[in-house]
Amino acid sequence: MKNDIYNSIFENMLHVVLLLSASKIRLNEDRIATYDFMCIYGEKCGIAKYNLNGNSSLNFSEFTQKRIRIKEAIKFAVINDYIQVITQKDGFSYLLSNKGNMLAEKLNSSYASDYIYNANKIFDKYNKYTDQEFAEEFLTLSRKLSNLSEEIL
Repeated sequence: MKNDIYNSIFENMLHVVLLLSASKIRLNEDRIATYDFMCIYGEKCGIAKYNLNGNSSLNFSEFTQKRIRIKEAIKFAVINDYIQVITQKDGFSYLLSNKGNMLAEKLNSSYASDYIYNANKIFDKYNKYTDQEFAEEFLTLSRKLSNLSEEIL
């Protein structure tokens, strides 16, 4: 059995911890998955000078798998007390726990710094959007970039 850290539940859980450590508000699962994707592919999403995980014409095709991985990562983080679940009338949102904050403080690499920098740019731009407005904006962005990829190919 292959034990690869890349794109594992654990790696995605670290992304969730980093994202929530930078957030000043609680985030729902959809925002976490989409914001994480945008942090990783910052250049493609227009918020950074480069993509943290490199360049590929398949970036947006990875989003469905990313959502699945983030859902698993959130579950892992909740079970292990890194994040707290907040029940709201429209579903669940998440905040970092004290244990999650302690972990986030230990994540001090250039990747983590760049990830948090990208997250803050995303928060500044998109936290004012409603969930519906944000979903529409991301869909527009993904369509635009998909059409651009097709033109290049």
